[in-house]
Amino acid sequence: MAHQIAFASDAPTASVDADAVLVVGRARNLLSAETVAAVAPWVDAATWTAMVKGGDATWDGRVATTWRATAPVNVMAGVLPEASSRGHGPSRAWAVGPLVEPLARRRACAILFADDNDVLAPQVLSAARAFPTWRAGTTTGKATFAAIRGRITDGARRGVQAVREAAALTDRPPNDLGVDAFVAEAEAAAARSGLTLTVIRGETALRNAKLGGLAAVGQAAEQPPALVVLERIPENPARRLAFVGKGIVYDTGGLSIKGKTAMPGMKMDMAGAAAVLAATEAIADRVPDLALTSVLCLAENAVGPGALRPDDIIRMRSGRSVEINNTDAEGRLVLDDGHAWLATERPHADLTVDVATLTGAQMSAIGKRVGGVYAPHEEAEKAILAASRRSGEPFHPFPVFPEFHRKEFRSPVADLRNSVADRDNAQSACAAWFLHDALDAVGFDSPWAHLDICGPALSGRGRANGFGVGILMDLAGALD
Repeated sequence: MAHQIAFASDAPTASVDADAVLVVGRARNLLSAETVAAVAPWVDAATWTAMVKGGDATWDGRVATTWRATAPVNVMAGVLPEASSRGHGPSRAWAVGPLVEPLARRRACAILFADDNDVLAPQVLSAARAFPTWRAGTTTGKATFAAIRGRITDGARRGVQAVREAAALTDRPPNDLGVDAFVAEAEAAAARSGLTLTVIRGETALRNAKLGGLAAVGQAAEQPPALVVLERIPENPARRLAFVGKGIVYDTGGLSIKGKTAMPGMKMDMAGAAAVLAATEAIADRVPDLALTSVLCLAENAVGPGALRPDDIIRMRSGRSVEINNTDAEGRLVLDDGHAWLATERPHADLTVDVATLTGAQMSAIGKRVGGVYAPHEEAEKAILAASRRSGEPFHPFPVFPEFHRKEFRSPVADLRNSVADRDNAQSACAAWFLHDALDAVGFDSPWAHLDICGPALSGRGRANGFGVGILMDLAGALD
C-alpha cells in the first residue's frame, strides 16, 4: 500500500479519519498534560498512563496498544528509549521507524509526535521512511502527521517530501528507470525549482569532456551514460556547497558478473544520486542564498559485446590511467570523473560531499544501519558527524590512512588499478581513497567528504528509504 502523508496543524481529534493512532515520544513527554489531553478522545488518563509506564522501552523502544468500544480506533503509545548513544544524538530517530512500520499496512493512520521541537525533524523523517511511495498496481492510504508539544517545521515537511521522492526513484525497477528516465527526472526537478541544468551525454560528448570512466562503465548499455549537473548560483552567496551522486541505474557487475544471488536488488545502486537529486531540489526551494552545484553520475553497468573488460586501461578526467581488474568496482570510476569535472569546471565549494552505495564491505566495516564517512579534512568530518546527529541519519568515520591504502591499487602498466589487491584491508576506506586520489590529481584541496550509504540505503525490508537526503538538507540549513 502506498500512502499519502498529510500534516495536521493540531493533533487530530476523535473525528480524524484513521483506524490507528500512534503517539511517539519519550515517556515523560507521553505523560505530559498536552499529550494526555490529545489522546483523551480515545483513551482515559489512567489507561494511557498504564500503557506508557508498562515495561522497559529498551534500546529499540516499545509499543503498548489498547482498544475502546466507544472509540473504534487502535491507539498505541510508542515509547522511545531513554538511552541514546553519542553517535545518534538526542532524537532517537533510529527507534521511530520500526515503531511506525506496522502502520504502513493500515488504510488510514495518524502519527502524533510528543517530543519537543529540537528532535521533531529527524523523528518525522524517520517516520516518513516507513511509508513507501512507489509500488506497481497499488492501493492507496493516508497517514496524518501532527505534533503535540512542538511544531513540524516547513523544512521538515519539505524533507519528508524529498525523502519519499528519493525512495520512490530508488524503488523503481530498471525497466522503468534507466538513464533516460533519470535524466528526465532531473530535467523536471530543474524546471520546478529554477535550477540550471547541464547534461553531458553520448560517447562523443563524454570523450570530449574527458569523462573516460563514466563513458567506459556505461558503454555496453542500450541507454548511454550521462553526467548531469544541476545548480543555482545566486549573487553574493552566503555559502557554497557541492554534491556528487553515484547513479548506477542497474549493476550487473559487468563482465565480473555478480551472479543470481548478488544481482537482485542492484536497481538500488543509484540511491546516492536519488538522494542528491531530491535533496538538491528541496534545498533550492528552501535556501535561496546558498550556491549549490550537484553532479549526478548516471550509467548502467551492463553486459554486452561492448562491455568494459578486465585488463582494459582507461583514461580518467583526473588524468590518471586506470587498469581495470574488476568491472564490478565501477562506482568509483564514475564518481572519480564526477569529482574531477566538478573540481576543474566550478569554483571550489566550502564543502563538497559525495553520496554513494559504493561498497558492500561498508556493512561489515560500519554496520547495516550506519553509513560510513571518509573525510581527509577534519573540519569536514566534524560537519558531517554533527549533521548526522541532527538529522537522525547515523554515520561513523572510516580510517583515513592513505599511506596504507594507496598501495592496494598498484598497477605495473597504468597509474593504478580500480580494485584492491587485498580485500581484507579496509576495502571501503580504500575505495574512498581512490576518489581522494582523483581530487589530488587535479589539485583539489578544499573540504570534502565521501558518504558510503550501501548498508542503510539498501538493507532492511527490501524497500528504499531515501537515506542521505536528511543529512544533505541539514548541511544546507534546509530542515529548519
